[in-house]
Amino acid sequence: MKKIILVLLVTLFSINLFAVNIFINETNSDKFKVEKKDDNLYVYYNNTLIDIYVENGDIPRINNIFNDKNTNMFLILSSVFNNIPNIDDKCGIYATYYNLNIYKVFDNFLLNLIKINQKLKGYDGIDMCKKTIFPYKTKIEIENKLKQLNISNIDVLDSLIEFLKLDYEKKYDSLFTFKDSSFDIDTMKAILNEIPLEIKTLQKYNDIAYYLQQANANNEAIFLLEKIIEKFPNRTVAYLNLADAYDGLGNKEKAKENYEKYINLMKQENKEAKIPQRVLEFK
Repeated sequence: MKKIILVLLVTLFSINLFAVNIFINETNSDKFKVEKKDDNLYVYYNNTLIDIYVENGDIPRINNIFNDKNTNMFLILSSVFNNIPNIDDKCGIYATYYNLNIYKVFDNFLLNLIKINQKLKGYDGIDMCKKTIFPYKTKIEIENKLKQLNISNIDVLDSLIEFLKLDYEKKYDSLFTFKDSSFDIDTMKAILNEIPLEIKTLQKYNDIAYYLQQANANNEAIFLLEKIIEKFPNRTVAYLNLADAYDGLGNKEKAKENYEKYINLMKQENKEAKIPQRVLEFK
């Protein structure tokens, strides 16, 4: 009898896993598209790929998409049914694993707030090891949870830094990386418009510029670095990053000009010994 019940449960969950059921605010329903390829789910916003939900044992499912207009955020509830084959496993047999991913909208770019999402995972079902229940499955519950999070501007910038890093794919088990995104100079303008460049965000923005350059987004890096230097002309490291970005574009003249500014500032700060050899040898 137990085996029959288990088979029925597996069959029921398997049927549900192949469905892509989405509830979206009607005003935004035409902006999202979910497509299943290679057992992964590809999510598009305004026909631009925003994320990929990776198959991990069982096919993932998009349960709901909510739009919070007050914060200009989208919340995507996804799940995957975990089937542990060993029925004698003390940790349990069946459980649905949920992720609540929050996306902040900037222009046509949706930033996955990865630093926040780490707190929004949980199980429903038989899972004796985890012993956790994921309660955020209705619009009201999710909106209430969003209000409790107190997402700061620093949280948003930290998530962007994580997204830009070259190890993002490996670190967060994602097939979707910066190179797949729609991030451009207009995105950077939208971010700066909402999160001002000031003393408390300066380091974050400098880090963003650095990782943009590392990701070969040199035009975007130059745009941001010039904004930084315009407001903070003595930001020494910004000249180094700006020179690297110009060098990445093959503009040797502008690169040399900014390397020289960097060298002069480092000498004024008595940090000449810390100047990278590659900078001193640049021609």
